Amino acid sequence: MIRKKPVNLVRCALVLIACFFCAITAASAVNIGITPGIAVFSKMLRGGYASRIITVSTSVPGSLTAHYEIYGDIEDWVRVDMNGTSFTIMGQVPYKLKVIVTPPSDAQNGNYTGFLRIVTDKLGDLTGGTGSVVRAAVTLDLKAEITGEEVLACRAGAFSIPSVEVGYPIELSYSIVNDGNVRLKPHVSLDIWDQMQENLLYTHEFFEETVPQTEELRITKTVFAQLPVGQYWANVNVVECGISELLTFNILEKGAIADNAELLEVRTKPWVSVGEIVPIIATFRNNGQRSVFASFRGKITLNDQIVNVIGTEEVQVSSGQVVNFTSFYTPKQPGKYVVSGRVYYNRKLTYEKGTVINVIPRTEKPAVVPQGLRLIPIIMYTIILIIIIILLSKIRRKRVRHRLKR
Repeated sequence: MIRKKPVNLVRCALVLIACFFCAITAASAVNIGITPGIAVFSKMLRGGYASRIITVSTSVPGSLTAHYEIYGDIEDWVRVDMNGTSFTIMGQVPYKLKVIVTPPSDAQNGNYTGFLRIVTDKLGDLTGGTGSVVRAAVTLDLKAEITGEEVLACRAGAFSIPSVEVGYPIELSYSIVNDGNVRLKPHVSLDIWDQMQENLLYTHEFFEETVPQTEELRITKTVFAQLPVGQYWANVNVVECGISELLTFNILEKGAIADNAELLEVRTKPWVSVGEIVPIIATFRNNGQRSVFASFRGKITLNDQIVNVIGTEEVQVSSGQVVNFTSFYTPKQPGKYVVSGRVYYNRKLTYEKGTVINVIPRTEKPAVVPQGLRLIPIIMYTIILIIIIILLSKIRRKRVRHRLKR
């Protein structure tokens, strides 16, 4: 009996180790994550509103059902924008939850905390075994700050007006993000100009849309401007956000193909001397479906006065092709010159782009050192190096002689 005890102990240990690894394998069968790990709702008003998008993901292939639980100081303020409390997570498609916080009108100023807990229910694609009964959970920290201060802040972008055939209304699209703690009703103005941006043809203002606190809204407005065939420019201004952007679009003939191209950059030498010939290069790309005939036209200004007009010959640019238009200018006096221009293509204009040329007097240009003078430092350094080598050699000989005498 005494000899069998160690065997039994070994067997028990092996069983415990096997159970331990089985537990690890089963636990690893279910793994869920939540992003972000904490949701902060700052500077909220009493009776206000705020929301955040939370992403729940899993490493389990197939489907996984789960439910959420809310607890903490703000348990009664928090809700999730969905029917019921259960949802299904797909292994390759993370699930997005919209968490909404609405403090009561009698809430005191201060900081509050809460928790949103995600708990798995079962594995949809696994049956039997320990993996089917394993559950996992993850918790999202919620923090809310109640303040009496109203904050009006927003961002606007992604403006677009696609080209349309003649007779159809144009559509203005843009996105607005409300970063404040009050509902936002943005004031958006639209001004449409002719191709040369000289004549204002149409103007309109929009006030209808309301953007809730902390949310982003994509807005599309239909504009009945009744414009003839041609290219136009539109200036869109979102007053509350302090954002203004210039767009271009085309009114096309029935069945016409829309040309699309852009001026990528205008570049030149940043520093030159008076009388130096300066190349000016404009890089153009044809993004459309057909070839276009294009040329660069620009101007050079000094102290807001036009000193020269530049241009190139018209060339054919194939679909997807990038070409450089090169012009030359010789400045006659020092100063800061501004080069700007556009590319004209198939009776259309690109956005204007430009660059700067800094012109200095000839005397300020570094003098050219003659070839002979350039060799003097090299010769001096060589002589000094030879002297050092000779001195080191003499010192070494003296040391050798001194040792021999000993």
